[in-house]
Amino acid sequence: MAAIIYLNELSVGPMSFLNIAFWLLVGFVIGWFLHSWQTGDSAAPSELAVESAQAPVRDALRTPGGGPKVREDEPLVEDFRKQLASGNTAETVKIYSGAASRHPDVARKMSELLVNQAERLIRQRQRDRAYELITGYLAKDPYNPRALLVQARLELLRRQYQQALEKVLEAKTYAAGEAVIASANALLQKITSVYERVLREQKRWPEMAALFSNLLEKDPAWRTMHGYYKLGEAQYRQGKFYEAIATLERTSGDATVGRKAQNLAGLIEQLIELGDGTIAIPVENTGSHFLVDVTLNSGKAAKLLIDTGASVSLLKMRFADRVGLPEEGAEEGKMTIHTASDTKTIKTTELDKFEIGGIVFSGLTVGIAEMPEGGINSDGLLGMDVLSHFKFYLDQENATLFLSL
Repeated sequence: MAAIIYLNELSVGPMSFLNIAFWLLVGFVIGWFLHSWQTGDSAAPSELAVESAQAPVRDALRTPGGGPKVREDEPLVEDFRKQLASGNTAETVKIYSGAASRHPDVARKMSELLVNQAERLIRQRQRDRAYELITGYLAKDPYNPRALLVQARLELLRRQYQQALEKVLEAKTYAAGEAVIASANALLQKITSVYERVLREQKRWPEMAALFSNLLEKDPAWRTMHGYYKLGEAQYRQGKFYEAIATLERTSGDATVGRKAQNLAGLIEQLIELGDGTIAIPVENTGSHFLVDVTLNSGKAAKLLIDTGASVSLLKMRFADRVGLPEEGAEEGKMTIHTASDTKTIKTTELDKFEIGGIVFSGLTVGIAEMPEGGINSDGLLGMDVLSHFKFYLDQENATLFLSL
């Protein structure tokens, strides 16, 4: 309005007014374009900044090959779950193996699912399926401590004690985290306890010595005085007396097992004095007496009470009648024996064969007599007529009779 008034004052004509309006419009358009161009340049860094900020998020959703991770991995995991649930071990392990090389994060999730499934199968008593699954997986990933512990449990259930021991020791090597280590230690203790009991019952002394030697070598937790005593005792049972003494000497200063080790070492030294050819015969401890197995004539088994105060070996009359002694044609006789209360005459018979600890006596004369039971389930007495042929030692604590030729 001001411009129009100004123009009127200048007495500008209609044509001059239109020209001025035209050039004002042209100037306005040019100015707008210039402003837009400048604003566009200054906005460019902002858009780049947004692009840079979004890049890590976008890259996180992509695989190394550039494809979208979610779209590629979800079907892979879903297929893995299906194969795992169906019990198709070969395909399950194949999918895991492929993922391990291309998608480590996904493979870790798969391994967790697989180990959980193996533990579930054990609880459901589907041990064969669990064993197939976990061994197939460990063939591809032998360093997973949880999987190794699962296999150790399965080996224990299968009574494969040595394999169970090796697997749990491997698991301890690779274990990280207090929970896994605690589980490994608890399982190792259980396996060792069961394995030792089996070896003792079956008198497999070399294997028992190997068990404790292995533990002392591979597991620092076993390198204690108790561990060395266990090894020394196993070596003693095996008959390796000098090795046992050397092992037991390592425990001599220990307050817990030191005295026990000294007593065992003292026993071993006595056995060494017996010389070579020592025979160890297990005996039955009845509480106050010891019974030893012998064989008479053609396979007649008897349990005789060890009696170092008896000059001759005796059979109870009831036992002799039951097994048919004296046998027809056997030389019979009589002998006088002295007991704590009196002297009496008893019948005797000569045995063709009397075997103890693998040693056979021929023509041994034994007495047959009425004897009080005394609450002991024995078939007679083993006397000095047999024992005097040996240097002998009765290890009462370990229920063993040692005979040396």
